[in-house]
Amino acid sequence: AIGRLTEIRDLFPGYTKIATVAEELGKYQTSLAQKTDKDAKVLFEKAELMEREGKPEAAQDLYVQIEKNYPETDWAKQIAQFKPALQKSIREKSSEQLLTQVRNYDVTTQYKDIVNLIEQIQRGYGDTDTVAQNADSLASLNKKAQAQLYRAVAVELEGLGRALILL
Repeated sequence: AIGRLTEIRDLFPGYTKIATVAEELGKYQTSLAQKTDKDAKVLFEKAELMEREGKPEAAQDLYVQIEKNYPETDWAKQIAQFKPALQKSIREKSSEQLLTQVRNYDVTTQYKDIVNLIEQIQRGYGDTDTVAQNADSLASLNKKAQAQLYRAVAVELEGLGRALILL
């Protein structure tokens, strides 16, 4: 709904009921922000409870969820500001999860996903110990995926060339 209302507002600024559209858009955006903040707060409070109960791993998993799913909330910013050691640990864990994910892809069929995810890992987590320790294996996997991508493009171009010849 937010996307549609934004589109209407941007595409039809002279629309006679644009004030109504803008008002509805504002309501939806406010409602979404409130729900997002509430969800992040619930997770943050659960994480703090886990820390008090001596379950740091469970707390860390919840903090990771907050950082990934609610990065624009004050709760995510609070994690980054007040818990730098935790923030580093979260980034390490996130990079480990992404590395596991990219390694589970099939290089013969999911080469585009591999190339994109490796780029995301290097851009977003290049400063982590996990990425540094796995740099060689990431480079090797990236080369294999790039090669597969180039093969696929070559096959596609060959097919287009044959189609042009037949014309």
